[in-house]
Formats: sequence, structure tokens, C-alpha cells
Amino acid sequence: MNFLLEEDPPILIHDEYIDMSFFNETQAESLRPDHSILKLLSKPGEKSIDNIIPLKGSIVWFHLEGRKPNGELLDKSKSRYEKKKLKLFSDDFIQGIHISIATMLKNEVSWFKIAPKYHYFPKEIEEGIAKSIGDIKCEPLFYRIELIEFKNGETALKKLDFIGRIKKFEDSRKIGNEFFHKKDFDKAFKVYRGVIELLLKIPKALKSILKEDQLKQLDNFAEIFYGNGVLCKIRSKKWYEGIHLIEEGRKLYNFKPKILIRQAICYMKCGQWDKSEEICQAILNKNDGNQKEIQAFLREIAIERKKEKYMEKRRYKGMFDKWESEEKNENIEKKRKKLEKIEEKVQKNRDLVMELQKGVVLDMKDPGNGLDLDEEEGE
Repeated sequence: MNFLLEEDPPILIHDEYIDMSFFNETQAESLRPDHSILKLLSKPGEKSIDNIIPLKGSIVWFHLEGRKPNGELLDKSKSRYEKKKLKLFSDDFIQGIHISIATMLKNEVSWFKIAPKYHYFPKEIEEGIAKSIGDIKCEPLFYRIELIEFKNGETALKKLDFIGRIKKFEDSRKIGNEFFHKKDFDKAFKVYRGVIELLLKIPKALKSILKEDQLKQLDNFAEIFYGNGVLCKIRSKKWYEGIHLIEEGRKLYNFKPKILIRQAICYMKCGQWDKSEEICQAILNKNDGNQKEIQAFLREIAIERKKEKYMEKRRYKGMFDKWESEEKNENIEKKRKKLEKIEEKVQKNRDLVMELQKGVVLDMKDPGNGLDLDEEEGE
């Protein structure tokens, strides 16, 4: 494409002064949270799948006309009619102009109100050094910009590649499904999660020029990969992870009942019956999805709830039985130890009695036992 266009006379207002009251700030779009740059569209631009809006590093060609708040021209020289060329966010130029052009489409014409901090001298103004530079006071300025042409670099164009993304999504879907059929749910989920991250990072510039059927195509892929991802979590019995995954997706996409039911399954498996029933009831109220399937699932939830209550009673009964058994065993053990202590005391008393008895017997022996009988016979 030849970007050296013929020198057509620009569409400019040639009056030295104009009435700036046409710039309705309530209708203008704010490009900054503090409303320091306002944009008022004069002529819509052209949308293109190849070049949506200028990206960082793009070469842009444009016409520029600057005005003071009183409508006076900033540049009264003939050079203002010349087409200007700029490398976006790279060349040394008014910062507010870079920011403004980055929001424009090809052949768009817009007015911008730019605060002083986005002019040539933001630092001096912030520090209060300069109250004015030349005849330009520190006040908002107005610029009329017509974007004639721009050329995005190869890196920037990759960000706008819709067809390439769709092909990657299809390939990843096949790979993930192969892992899933092999019951390698962790690897399958890793593939699905990778595509989800790509979907979440699609540039706004790309979305802004996509047709309605292309946007629906992206939404369809989001539903497929979120749905397959939560199915991996269900098969892996990671119920809580499945709940959080769908909650993340529901903030960005409107899922069909098929996906929401999978979240309801995860809630049911976690014992959160009320939330599971709430999802099903919401689907029924919208008269969306297969009503018979939803009713059948609600009955399944009721059965699972009863089973859980029955199992809970059995668990508690088992716990009480165990405690009772442990209490009995503990009482028996206490009694046994008590008897052992009593027997030990009795035995000690017996030993003491025996010792006393031995001592008495020794003291009561016949004193004549030690006499010499032969001497008695001699007398």
C-alpha cells in the first residue's frame, strides 16, 4: 500500500476566530478518568479488520488545527495546512495529541479538549515554574484532528489477528479433548485454561471492529472452554475449583444452562444444596434450557440431600457409639486400676503382719533351749 498520498487540501476552518461553544463537554467522551482529555466526534471513521486504530509505534498521517479557548488559532502560518507525520508514542510531540490519535479510526475527524499537563510543558506547570510560555497561557487547548492514514507494525498487527486466534482455539480444543478422552484431566484442563487466558486478553481494539457474528463466535469459544474446564474439575472431583472457574466466567459471559448446570453439580457435591437449587430455579424461571432435565436434576438434589442427612445421622450415631464405648472402657480401666491399688495395699498389710508375726515368735522362744543338759545331769 502506498502511504504517500496526494496532497489534497485539508478540510479546515480558515477563520482566525471561531465560536467554541459548539464543544459540548457533557456530550464529549472522556479519555482520562480526571476528564483532562475530552473527545467530541465530528465525522465517524472507517472500520477495518486489518487496521482498526493506531497502536503504539504506528506511523500516522494527519491534519491538525489548534485553538485557544476563545477560538483563536494557535498556528496562523501556512504550515498548518501541511499534512503531519508522526510515530505514535515515540516521536517528541504534544503528549495529548498522541493519546487523542490512538483513539481514532481512519478518515475520522474529531475535536479534542486537552488540559495543560498534556502539552509541551507539563513538568513546568506541575511545579508552578511557568505561568505562561510565549502567548500561550496555561489553560486547556482545543485541537481538531483529521486522521488521514496510518500503518501499524507487524507486531501490532499480530494483536489484531482474529483468524489466527480462531485457528489456535480450534487446535487447542482438539488437543484438550484428546487428553480428556484419555482421562488425563489435569493436562486437558491446562490446555483449556490456556485458551481461556487468550480470550481474556483479546485487545479492545480488536473487539471494537469485529462483526456481531464474530463476537458471538468468541462467546461460543468462551462457553466451550469454560464448560470443558469445569467438566475436568468434576471428573477430578475438585468441586470447589469448578465452582470458582464458572464464577470467573459468569462475570464476563452469559453462559447457557448446560454450563450453569455443571456449576450446580459442583455445589451439590460440596453439600451446598441451596445454591445448587437456586441455579436450577433461575433457569426454570427464565424458561430456558430443557425443563424436564432441570426438574430431574432438582429431584436428584433432593435425593442427595436426604442421603446426606441419613449418612450424617449414621456418622453421628457412630460417633456417639464410639464415645459410649470409649467411656465404658475408660470406666472399666479406672475400676481395674482402683482394684489394683486396693490389692497392692492389702498385700502390703499382709506383708507387714507377717513381719510382725515373725518378730513375736522369735521373742517368745523357750529360754532353756540353750542350757547344757549334761551339766544338769551331773548335778
